[in-house]
Amino acid sequence: MSRKTTAIATALSALVCGSPLLSGCAHFNKQIALTSGQEKYTSGDYQGAIADYDKVIEIDPKHATAYASRCAANMNLGNQQAAIADCDKAIEINPQSDMAYTNRCAANMNLGNQQAAIADCGKAIEINPQIDMAYTNRCAANVNLGNQQAAIADCDKAIEINPQSALAYSNRCAANFNSRDYKAAIADCDKAIEINPQSALAYSNRCVSKSNTGSYKEAITDCDKAIEIDPKNALAYANRGDAKAQLGDKKDACTDYKKSASLGHQGAAQWLKREHASWCRNMP
Repeated sequence: MSRKTTAIATALSALVCGSPLLSGCAHFNKQIALTSGQEKYTSGDYQGAIADYDKVIEIDPKHATAYASRCAANMNLGNQQAAIADCDKAIEINPQSDMAYTNRCAANMNLGNQQAAIADCGKAIEINPQIDMAYTNRCAANVNLGNQQAAIADCDKAIEINPQSALAYSNRCAANFNSRDYKAAIADCDKAIEINPQSALAYSNRCVSKSNTGSYKEAITDCDKAIEIDPKNALAYANRGDAKAQLGDKKDACTDYKKSASLGHQGAAQWLKREHASWCRNMP
């Protein structure tokens, strides 16, 4: 009765300038704006961060770090083309900006340009072999391309560089899941949650991994937590619906599928349209 439990995701990270990068700034106001932009970005005020980076660029039109940081803020606002344009400019100014390549990698992945993302992260790694975010992002792109072993190798390297990268563990969880190594996937998501107990991605991925081992009640608990952290997590609703359907709870499963579809999850929407999903469509 239920759809196959295969919905899993990866995520990306972006770099922004921090205080150590300010020592080369010649103008005091530029320092203030750059620091303010970093603080606003960290707090999730991406519009405010962009306004500060605009000020830096107005003072110094050749400030590659400001462009690369504005790229990250635009990416988080969903403005992927603007993000790429900013990172293009940062790279034009400073072809050795590993930050700009890493952030453009993330924006390209968000646009579905996985090969371009891999090329950008590869360039960032060439410039700086110790940049864990580039490995983490390339891991995600490789997962999306079906290159699971390459993804695992990239996330292994990210974790070697930064053992506290919850995102690298979450992405490796996805790669292990797609390789059908559910035990390893669960262990990776366990570690991601240990590092970051507010990772909705890790809970959602562990939810579907547990479903595939038959631990449906535990899966539902994990998806409950993912939704508590991120009420708009379409993937978590779809995965929870799968687990509930496996337990025979059709009504609640249907509610979750419909919620997932309303939040834009194409898999759930397509499932609802198929003939064998009529039992759900006919429910209130």
